[in-house]
Amino acid sequence: MDSKQLFRIYNKQFHSANWFNKAGVIAQSDGDVEWVYCGVNDDFKYEKVVELISDFFKEEENLYLCCSSTKSLLVSKEEAVSEISTSLHKKEVGLINESLDRIIHFTMYGVYKVGIITEFPKSRERTPNTLLQVAFYANIVDEQTKHIPRVIDLYLKEIALVLNRDYGGVMEHLWININLSEVEKVFPFRFQKRVESSSSYINPYSYNVGHYSIAPDFNELKNFKTEEAICKYFFNLLYTSMKVLHKKQKSLGGFNAIIFKEDFRKACKNIGYTID
Repeated sequence: MDSKQLFRIYNKQFHSANWFNKAGVIAQSDGDVEWVYCGVNDDFKYEKVVELISDFFKEEENLYLCCSSTKSLLVSKEEAVSEISTSLHKKEVGLINESLDRIIHFTMYGVYKVGIITEFPKSRERTPNTLLQVAFYANIVDEQTKHIPRVIDLYLKEIALVLNRDYGGVMEHLWININLSEVEKVFPFRFQKRVESSSSYINPYSYNVGHYSIAPDFNELKNFKTEEAICKYFFNLLYTSMKVLHKKQKSLGGFNAIIFKEDFRKACKNIGYTID
């Protein structure tokens, strides 16, 4: 592996890493990541870094030292510490083991963080009894509809919690977008085995995701002036859209769309809205 290729791999693993917090467990946010001071130049804590590398990479004799696309190579632990001590005031330095699953990143300011890299599968089977995670999104708006998310969002979050149940089949997530802009096109139901997701800091993917969007009749929407009328209209629109889940029941491995729709209807009734 040449220097350029190794540096590219390091950067990929760096951005995939889960970093540790002060308790020595995986941090749940950027703010929770522990940065530890090791110094630069005359203040460099040589013995501290030797101990760090020895403890964190116990099983390895050699490590990949990654400084740039022209200076990334396999070195001994002793060589790694020596390079770090002379480089930190000028550049960032990364260390990663040959298995590419344990990493230490040093900044030029003399602080470092440690982490691990978890490989995520391209697909996975839904495990039995997994609860469906439902999310409604109403974040694409225009000037005429920008008030609507404020009216319906809290109710939709409450309804989504009620739908957090096991409906069988293969689907783990159901995302329904409410398109509130006339210039945006709706898209039909699609099932994806893996989707990049920002909802979790430590897991960049959501698996087995059903996803589709709906849009109101924008001319009809102009007639609804009260919050009650707006909510009633959109809850009925959502309920009607769920007929697609009936059509997809077989391809979704027996997902129980009938019970799902009934739970949605009951959830609406519990917050004061009847589905027509």
